[in-house]
Amino acid sequence: MKLGLSRRVVVALAAVSILGLGAVGTLRFFKAEALRRAAITVAADQTRQLETAQKTIAELRQNETLAIQAAARKASGLRLIAISEEHRQAAVAAMPPFEPDREVPIPFTHFESGGSKAELRYTPSTGLSTLDIAGYRAVTFSRQGFPLKLVSLGPNRFAVFFREVPSSRLFLSILDGMEMREIQLAGPGDAEPVLRESIAWDGRLLGILYDNQRRVNEVVEIDLAAAAETQVPRVIATLPTLEDPAGSNYEMMATLFMLPGRDRLWIVGGTLVSTLSKNEFAVVGRLSACERAQDVALSEQGPTVLCLAKRKDGPAFLLSRWEAGGLVGGYEDIAADGVPFDLAVKAEKPTTDRVVSPADVAGLLRRDLAGNQVSGVMELGTNNLEGRVAWSQIYFLNGLLDLLLISRSDERAFERFAPLISEVKRRLDVEMSALDRVLASAVGYEAKAFTAHREPRIFAVQTARLLLLANRYRREVPHGASLPAFEGLRQRVFELQGHIDAFQVSSGGADEPKAGRSYLMWPKGSAFYFDGLNVPYNHQNEWAYSVLDTLKSERMLDQADSLARRRAVDIIDHFLEGVTHRGAMPESGIWPYWWGRAARSWTESDGVSINTPAYPGDRLDAFISFKSIDVMSVLSAERFSEPATRPELIAGIRDLVANGSVYPFVSASFVARGYLPELEPIVGLRYARMTAPWEMQNAVWALLSLPLAADKR
Repeated sequence: MKLGLSRRVVVALAAVSILGLGAVGTLRFFKAEALRRAAITVAADQTRQLETAQKTIAELRQNETLAIQAAARKASGLRLIAISEEHRQAAVAAMPPFEPDREVPIPFTHFESGGSKAELRYTPSTGLSTLDIAGYRAVTFSRQGFPLKLVSLGPNRFAVFFREVPSSRLFLSILDGMEMREIQLAGPGDAEPVLRESIAWDGRLLGILYDNQRRVNEVVEIDLAAAAETQVPRVIATLPTLEDPAGSNYEMMATLFMLPGRDRLWIVGGTLVSTLSKNEFAVVGRLSACERAQDVALSEQGPTVLCLAKRKDGPAFLLSRWEAGGLVGGYEDIAADGVPFDLAVKAEKPTTDRVVSPADVAGLLRRDLAGNQVSGVMELGTNNLEGRVAWSQIYFLNGLLDLLLISRSDERAFERFAPLISEVKRRLDVEMSALDRVLASAVGYEAKAFTAHREPRIFAVQTARLLLLANRYRREVPHGASLPAFEGLRQRVFELQGHIDAFQVSSGGADEPKAGRSYLMWPKGSAFYFDGLNVPYNHQNEWAYSVLDTLKSERMLDQADSLARRRAVDIIDHFLEGVTHRGAMPESGIWPYWWGRAARSWTESDGVSINTPAYPGDRLDAFISFKSIDVMSVLSAERFSEPATRPELIAGIRDLVANGSVYPFVSASFVARGYLPELEPIVGLRYARMTAPWEMQNAVWALLSLPLAADKR
């Protein structure tokens, strides 16, 4: 009888006969073949679905582009960006190649004390630094790392604070003629002290050290005559809070000023105005109308402070004058016709300069960088044990990348930032090579600042930020540093290898995403305070962002990449469903920090968490930095998630950037779209100045947005 078998089946039967599988083997063969063909069919269906979704998304993007062009022509708060090919090539040509064996000056650093100036140089391949003190000598340090502060102690006598790489241990080198003696400065616990500022005053070497374990800034005296190789400096005073808007974890962010007066030392920073007389510390008052002190100038009577105003309307900067008895008069508005800088007191009257030209923009940014924390060295060479890489240095490095990106994409940016391109590229290369040295060490990327018992652990939100940084550096920077320690980072992040976080698939419970969706949590019994709980929106959104950014130019994915992408889309879609209204972000710019069980209360009998047995629930609104992470993560999902591409969603995010509900640096996510949200004038003014490393990323976009007389040409 004729069976009518297909040619494919006949070939398969022949193969079975040749292999000698027998009857049972034949059945198994056909079962496996059927499963294989079914899998191919499913994969083909998924591919068609993805292609259909991508076609829909492409159509939405095309419609958006047309709408943007029309809106820009109507001057509706959007600015199209473009640059001539000549200037684009000039911007790229201005970026010097990385030369690891060459000793180079580190841009945007400034060492000066007692009339003595010094230049900081560094050789990436050896990790060694040299501080060349004019009129004295060049000191090459035997430890890998970076000097932080030069303090003159008298003729040919200096104190130099030094950060060791990769340990972040703080050392003090005492230079006396041709002799050099070294002391390690330690804290009372296991946290390495962070130098905030130092001065020689009243015959003593004083410093302000931050202890991340106890979250306090302390004024200390360092005994220069002590013979011990390690010293825990004597505490003179513990500073009260600087009142950083982000909370107590950020007390080391605002710059602290130490200014020697006639009979007292003034200490100003954040909202604090205080004095030290011998060993008597006193709070003189608070900059109650301000978020932070920006610049301070000292006269015979006391300091004059230029500060960033708390209010969100009216002039962004205020002036106030202080004496030992407190505030003299009230606060004086600084006219909103430009960004004030270079504060001075002349004939007892305060004066400031204004940014009025493109040259002023580059000059102000250079000034604020070199005058930033610890001589402009900032976080260079730090490790992440106290979270300084994730929550300070990476913001700074993204700011450098933003400047390079926009300078070769936009005429206005090129005009304003071109004088800085070469130095920005060199500083970026030095920072990345030093970071690679840290990651290659035993310290790696662990953090203990956020765990329940200061146990070193790796957090997904932090490694995701690192992967995003590495992606940008490799993608956007020509002739940069090789980063061997970054190899394998993609897989470790995608699969959460060695992380404190874990993947969870929802069963569809009341506190979970839709059934079958993936999300991130801290397993019960892990070292985090909220073990057993789902992670906040910004934590898992940042992880999703890093996955989607990594895969955005790749079409053929292996199984692990496909799984990571599916999890990432699950996370973004869950966020959008929980936060958006009718497809748009809240116009108020307010949404929750946490979701799920973490937002509800629990008691010890519920057995939710070991480290936090009972909790009233977290119903707080997300802070602006977390909201900025959220929206950049959403914008990264446009190729893979239809809800993330809806025009009303994109328009809403543009508005949030423009009105300051999220940080100006979100603008970087719009460059590839060919336009930028136009910041409202008060927003540009509020973010144009820096006092902390992380503010660099906002300063670039704020300074780009400032209207100048030259723009009217």
